[in-house]
Order: sequence, then C-alpha cells, then structure tokens
Amino acid sequence: LVWVTLDLFFRVHMTGDILHGEDGRIFKNIGNSFKSVKQFINPAGISILLYILFAAPLIGFGFTVGITENIAIPNFIMEVLQKSTAFKVIGVVAVAALLIVGFLFLFSLHAVLLSGMTPKEAKKYSIHLMKKNRKRFVVTMLVVIALVFVVRNGISLGLNAALQAGLDPVAGSLPVNFVERDYSDPSLWFILSEEDMMIMNYRVGCAFAVMEGGYLDMFLALLGSSFIMFVFTKLYI
Repeated sequence: LVWVTLDLFFRVHMTGDILHGEDGRIFKNIGNSFKSVKQFINPAGISILLYILFAAPLIGFGFTVGITENIAIPNFIMEVLQKSTAFKVIGVVAVAALLIVGFLFLFSLHAVLLSGMTPKEAKKYSIHLMKKNRKRFVVTMLVVIALVFVVRNGISLGLNAALQAGLDPVAGSLPVNFVERDYSDPSLWFILSEEDMMIMNYRVGCAFAVMEGGYLDMFLALLGSSFIMFVFTKLYI
C-alpha cells in the first residue's frame, strides 16, 4: 500500500496540481497521497487497489506500480490452460472481462484522488466519462503511447549505436594473446603500458555502456510513464 501511495497516488496528485496551475510541491503531494489512503479502506476502494496491483499487470492494461508490474501467470497454470479447451475459454472470458472492467473504471482513481469522490461514486463517474468520451480517449492515448514508444526506443537505440560505434574499433585493435592483469591493485596503475591502458579503457567503456543502458532505460521509462499520466490526467480534468 505504501508503494502504491508513493508510486501512483503521488503522480496523480502531482499532475493534478500542475494542470490546475498550482505549486506541485513534492512533500505536499506525498502528504496528500498518504491522506488519500483512508478513502480506499472499503470494499469498492480495495477492489480498485487489487486491480492495480494484480489484474492490470497480468493483462497489460491499466495503471500499474513498480512492485507488481512484472508479475505473470505461473508456467504450470499456463500449461493447464493450454491443455484444456474449457480452461482456455474461461481464461479468454476472464481476460476480456478484466479488460472491460479496467476500461470502464480507468478514471476511478483520479475521481477519488482529485475530486474527493468515494470509490463507489468514482466508478459510476468513470463509466459515465468513458461512455461519453471513449473515442477521444482511445485515440488520444493510442497516439501518446505510440509517441512515447517511438521516442524512448529511438533515444535508446541511437545512444547504444553511438557507444557501439566507439567501442567496436577499439575491440578490433585489442591484442589477441594479452596476459590478464589484476587492475584492482592501485599500485599497478602507474606502471601500466600503453597496451594495458587500452584494455583497461575498453573494459571501463563496456561497463559504462552496460550500466548506461540500464539507467537510461529506467530514466526513459520514468519520463514516459509520467508523460502518459500527465495526458491522462488532462483528459480527466
């Protein structure tokens, strides 16, 4: 629950403040996020949280949080589903039902956090909004998600290609029969040969490329999800 509060509630409050022209202070919105928790301590509110935590990541639709975004159906369950036609049908129906519920109730979280509705009221209001503006919502979100996907992958691929272009020539010039040295001993750093320096620099470059790829992807994912949340909140407001 703490993770949902800091990961999701916070983003909703922050984007709401920005779109309303208010001061989006971090600590103020963290406080507002924790205050909002009590609004979900009821059956309707718990159902919203359960969908966010478990259903959304399983079907790949709706808001998710980092702690459960990568959960998946266990392999042994998938094997049972694939072997039985009846279970396949049940699985398809269940996924379809979750998709419909998720789509209709997608504005519920914003209605609770930004408009102060009860979760039950928020669900009814979300259905009303979706029925009234479903075409505009679907088109807008598809365009935004596609844009985020293209920009994120374009930056990642471009930077990776640049790093690869810089490292490949060095890799081709490395000696074949080089004797491994223990570069962790600082006393050797002052007596390294030009060949040693070349290999050490190459290894540092490779390590940077690997770490940069991971951190860059995490940073771009954060920016992308924040932009999607911003647009979605704008559609609600």
